Amino acid sequence: MRVLRFIARDKKSIIALSLINIITVIFLCSIFSKVYVESIPFGIVDMDNSSLSRTIIQQLKNSPGLNVNYYADSDAKLEQAIKEKRVSGGIVIPKDFNKDAIKMKSPSLALLIDETNMVVGNNIYAYGSAAIGTVNAGFQLKVFQGKNMLPDIAKKTITSFSYGERILYEPQLSYMRYLMYILVPYLIQGTFLMTFLVPMLIKNRKQLNILNIRSKESLRNMLVIFARILMIIAVTIISSFIALCILGKYFNLPLRGNVLEYFALMFIFLIDITAMGFLFAAFIDKMIYFIQFFSMINLITFLTSGVPFPEYMMPEGLSRIIKSLWPFMNVALQFKCLNLKGIGWDIILPSLKYGLLFALAWFPIGIGLYFSRIALDKYRNKRLINAEDKEPSLASEGA
Repeated sequence: MRVLRFIARDKKSIIALSLINIITVIFLCSIFSKVYVESIPFGIVDMDNSSLSRTIIQQLKNSPGLNVNYYADSDAKLEQAIKEKRVSGGIVIPKDFNKDAIKMKSPSLALLIDETNMVVGNNIYAYGSAAIGTVNAGFQLKVFQGKNMLPDIAKKTITSFSYGERILYEPQLSYMRYLMYILVPYLIQGTFLMTFLVPMLIKNRKQLNILNIRSKESLRNMLVIFARILMIIAVTIISSFIALCILGKYFNLPLRGNVLEYFALMFIFLIDITAMGFLFAAFIDKMIYFIQFFSMINLITFLTSGVPFPEYMMPEGLSRIIKSLWPFMNVALQFKCLNLKGIGWDIILPSLKYGLLFALAWFPIGIGLYFSRIALDKYRNKRLINAEDKEPSLASEGA
């Protein structure tokens, strides 16, 4: 019964954290469930109107990634269509393109790409290059054969060497697998701090103001707090793991890592977040201020995690500063590599070490400031009570 009463105290936080961790990632994964970016609006400017230009256009039409739905008679009009978002890219085939190609003058095509969306732009480049490269190889074969070159020799002439392409771990280059692994710990740190830890610590700090910090009741209070924190950490890890299993089952999100590695990585990450929660609760009285502040820094932690922009490209020493101020960089990329690559303990251990060092450094600071704030509030309350006691005595003396 005591266990049930203990759990019931935080039932709202347990339900909220479980539902948010599961429902949010499922919702986001359903948005990004389309693995390939297809049917991208694409424009054509054909100034040559030759058999070769028509072959190129047909090859582009046959590409599943492109939707050729716009034709213009000048590159200026195509650029305007891209600017107005009617198409995301296009190709300009110049006049006399076929004649110059037959004469081996190496004429050029212009492939215009709107890179305001990097994923769409990169896919246009890939689809367009594949279509044009196919036509180019076939055309060169015909030109050499037209000059009485044997087919085998012509083929060897245009392919003096060959290469094979193998994209490891994520050959589909999808939004879902690029984002979902980093979004899981990103959502966890926000929900854990905002729905449970900081509100609970602020409320408890006010309760401790009326207790003697050295009393048994105060010690019992702190033991209950740490027990509640460990319980919510366990709930958060389990619910996030269930969410990942659902994504793996119904959205084919690769989950190649070891379960123990996952639990170790998430546990130390949440311990680090707990240390920061004590720090926030020492200074903040109203949750609205914390939500505003954390919403701002949360985006910064995402952008500096090493996933959107690689750590080795950052200014020298910056990543070390980031890791010492916030633990998200210690888990984001490692969490992605764990699930996408199935990396082992030898890769995870350095991040776990950084996480433990972070906790050892920030826990004393956070708890020290938290209890210092309680002591300061007690001192202020005591002075206020003394001042109120003096006012009646002064009034009686005046009478």
